[in-house]
Amino acid sequence: MLSRFVWAPLLLGSTVLMPATSQAASFDCSKAANAFEKAICVDTELSDLDAQLNKKYVSALTRLSEDGKAVLRDGERQWLHFIREVCLNQRNADRQSKCLRSKYDRRLSELDTAALQMGAYVFSRRDHFASLPSTQDRSDDHRPYEAQGSYLYIDRPVSAPAAQFNKESTIAILKALEMDGYCDNAPADVTTDFSVQRMGASVISVARIWGYYCHGAPHGWGNPAAHETYVLVPELHRLAAKDLFDLASPWAKTLTERMKAVIADRTKDLPNPADIDQSTVADEVADPKNWTLSDQGMTLTVSSEEWLGYAGSVTEVTIPWAELRPFLASTAPVPK
Repeated sequence: MLSRFVWAPLLLGSTVLMPATSQAASFDCSKAANAFEKAICVDTELSDLDAQLNKKYVSALTRLSEDGKAVLRDGERQWLHFIREVCLNQRNADRQSKCLRSKYDRRLSELDTAALQMGAYVFSRRDHFASLPSTQDRSDDHRPYEAQGSYLYIDRPVSAPAAQFNKESTIAILKALEMDGYCDNAPADVTTDFSVQRMGASVISVARIWGYYCHGAPHGWGNPAAHETYVLVPELHRLAAKDLFDLASPWAKTLTERMKAVIADRTKDLPNPADIDQSTVADEVADPKNWTLSDQGMTLTVSSEEWLGYAGSVTEVTIPWAELRPFLASTAPVPK
């Protein structure tokens, strides 16, 4: 369970939590006092990454409210503790540096979504990081197990729907990281993250991504992304069919027929082509959680396990807005 992981403390001295100095790193390397700081200073690439990350982090803080700053600082403190636990336990300096570079590269990318503004809304991110010491003989050189969870955070405007969104997103992160038992009852490396697919003045569409890795396995596993779209005006709420479509139009039939055609094409060469159940497809394509909105159109994503016969398989089809225009509601939050 998640409680077995070692969660980062909320109060931790930090190199990247301070404004940058004239040093290549974000701190004075002549005063490096611990193994982590020394590892940064002896590696020119790491030193540069540390300075870049500090600059991006401080820039994001300036665009957030006091509550938003606290959330981002909490995530950064956890991240700093996490990378020390995970990377400094590597068996030699080369592996430590490789681990740190990888974590820095990822964190730099993550901070791209630390302060996003669209219309009246400012979005940030809520991050949770944890590690668990490994005692498994099969583990990769006994490196710690890793848990990383992130999701969108609404910084402002403050409202009851926004507060509920932030509460639910935190619960979802922690639930996704409860991953004991997936690797012959051993813990796993677990990652849950998000990708902003579309931001507009009245809508934001997000893909939630989840995966895990069993130490010693040839590859990891992942679940299809869960898609969540929120309408921002006049009040924040999860996208419903009525927000997008004229419910009197044959929109659901159109989506179902398009998806059925794609599935039939994917399965036509199988030894026993699938007997595609119309009602199953109809239910899935009519569910907004399977929709992703982009500037180009709407992408439908449904599970294909029933037809393709292997776990985790999905089928996607993107329908351009031009084709959907006859079925859209007059106030649909899509490009004109």
